[in-house]
Amino acid sequence: MVLFPLQVKNLAIFVACLNLIIVSSLGPEGSIVGLVLLIFAIPVLALIGLYAAAPQRASKLLVSLRTWMGKNNRTITVVLCLVFGAFFLVRGFMRA
Repeated sequence: MVLFPLQVKNLAIFVACLNLIIVSSLGPEGSIVGLVLLIFAIPVLALIGLYAAAPQRASKLLVSLRTWMGKNNRTITVVLCLVFGAFFLVRGFMRA
């Protein structure tokens, strides 16, 4: 969790989700709950769900996913940056 903000793609996703929480009509309590879910609960629940659904296959699946992400790290980062950039650009034009 400490190294999470240092990865560009994770940081881009975090900033986009944080922006959605900020501009939503939630009160302070709802925003705090949303932020906590964003940072901690979703990745942990996804991994727990994967192991609960298929304990034997989960290890193989996670190893293959990690290998694929390692091979395609640059492509994943570029695509995510383009998608988030386009999202914020369109959103900026709609607000102007």
